[in-house]
Amino acid sequence: LPSTCKGIEAFATVVQIPELKLQTELGDLELVWADGVKQQQFLALPFAAVHQLLSSQLTKVTSENTVAHTIICWAEQHDPSQEQLQDLVSLVRMRHCTLPYLTTVISSSSCFTRCHDTAELQLAALCCSMSADSIATMVKQQQPVLVKFPAWAADKR
Repeated sequence: LPSTCKGIEAFATVVQIPELKLQTELGDLELVWADGVKQQQFLALPFAAVHQLLSSQLTKVTSENTVAHTIICWAEQHDPSQEQLQDLVSLVRMRHCTLPYLTTVISSSSCFTRCHDTAELQLAALCCSMSADSIATMVKQQQPVLVKFPAWAADKR
């Protein structure tokens, strides 16, 4: 549907049906990566569908490492624009990634190094080891990295 229709209440259900189906079929990323057919379905999705899944509170993961892995694999198949890649990478809740994954996989992934400079990735690693109270203090102080990437301070999915 044209974007102008999204604001019309009568079309709300029409828009929600495919979103719900997408969430039902591919909304558990752990199951997606455990099933070859679901992997192929996911990797064939356009940017908008991937963004919808990764930004949804309903999407299930055991760890944010899975979200990062998902972005890396999808980007390898699609060659997204810088803006699209930035949009996806900004959805990763970095403080819930494991420190070893962040310092090895994420910090060496071109998806993430295209979107984050070294200092930002170092701050992401620091966020992994901080308490929720420390993160909350950083949010209150409007630390620039958390203003730029609010998902870094978000709760677990």
